Amino acid sequence: ADRGRKVDRQPRGRQTHDGRPRDAGAEAGALRRLVGAGGRAAGEGPAGGAALPVTLLRDVLDRLRQCLDDLLWDAARLFEGAYHRGDAQAAAAARAAWRRLALDLDAALATDVNTLLGTWIAEARATAGAPGGDEAELLEYNARDQVTLWGPGAWGISDYARKHWSGLVATYYVRGRWDILFDAATASLRSGAPVDTNATDAATLAYEIAWTKNATERFPTEPTADAFGVLSALVGRYFAPADAVLAAYTVAK
Repeated sequence: ADRGRKVDRQPRGRQTHDGRPRDAGAEAGALRRLVGAGGRAAGEGPAGGAALPVTLLRDVLDRLRQCLDDLLWDAARLFEGAYHRGDAQAAAAARAAWRRLALDLDAALATDVNTLLGTWIAEARATAGAPGGDEAELLEYNARDQVTLWGPGAWGISDYARKHWSGLVATYYVRGRWDILFDAATASLRSGAPVDTNATDAATLAYEIAWTKNATERFPTEPTADAFGVLSALVGRYFAPADAVLAAYTVAK
């Protein structure tokens, strides 16, 4: 069931767009240096409360997004290996690690107004002649469909315009595609029967179509407060040593 792998920005693994291997250590080191620069900048203003440049915050977010995506790839490969070995316990641990990473990615993306699904949907609905009503719901459907299926269900161009946006990651990819895939693989480990890929693909598509038509679930249109605090905490969680930088930032605040 390879369908779930489409969420990865680098479906071939830790490679650049032109096929060269990624240097994950160098990427994490660059991320720590960016967070260090942000921590120093945060302590330079009056009473240690300087506003960080938006460009620096976006650089931290973009680098963190890529580093978390690399870890997601690794966690998915750990799950894949455990599945093929028939090790249900290791598979459950890898699934839990993957899910936490993915939801932390969603939390990181929530720090920037430019990576919010809610903003995209709200702007689409705002072009309706009147708030609410059929026109607004159609515009929301088009907005949702454009960044997911890009077409009417099975006839669409799935993932053609996929985005790393908060709200989209958590509800479309994690809650939908990946949880469906993980559930099918977990059931397979319990029963000993192979994954029914046709059933899994059908369930995934049904979820995705329903998601594009869901005009009731709302998403934030404002980014998370204290963006740098959120981002540096995630760096400290996954890419130590960043604890000292985070502690210095907390004192500066």
